[in-house]
Amino acid sequence: MKIYCAGPLFTQSERDEIAAVASTLEKGGFDVFLPHRDGLEFRDLLPRLVDKGVAPEKANELVARSIFSLDAYHVLDSDGLVFNLNGRVPDEGTMVEAGIAWASGKAIVAFKDDPRSLMEGSDNPMVCGLSDFVVAHTAEEVLESFRKLFLENPNALRNREVPPPPAGEKICQALKTEDVDSVCELLIAEFGK
Repeated sequence: MKIYCAGPLFTQSERDEIAAVASTLEKGGFDVFLPHRDGLEFRDLLPRLVDKGVAPEKANELVARSIFSLDAYHVLDSDGLVFNLNGRVPDEGTMVEAGIAWASGKAIVAFKDDPRSLMEGSDNPMVCGLSDFVVAHTAEEVLESFRKLFLENPNALRNREVPPPPAGEKICQALKTEDVDSVCELLIAEFGK
């Protein structure tokens, strides 16, 4: 079973926090997609695309389209998603990923070990509803929540009513077998038109 780990990734502590959840899931037998480890990094791709002759504005667009395509592909290709709610309000990219997962019938677990909230101790009900109002407070609780969800409802897994973006699958395959320059060439071919 594959779990997509969604959360803000702007600081090292945010990256470490979701990486610890991913590590616990992996030790528990799940495959994990961790965007900053397994996906595309804006800061790594942008200079390479510019070195290949892509104008900086166009390079920004290529990277943005590529990240969206790859991450949406992995959300839709997963069996479940854990999303990090830490902070006063959740990260907007995380909420898009969680919304895609919810709309496509994925198992969803919310993670939060931060007391800050939007509404006097409560988080936005539209956000909490994505995980059926169950919030895990430790990485171990995330693991146990997925185990329980998959045991209780194994026939609901892999709802494929929303197909993954084709470009995302191409990028995913290229990342497994090709070097960064070849991936850049693919991005130019897919989104440079």
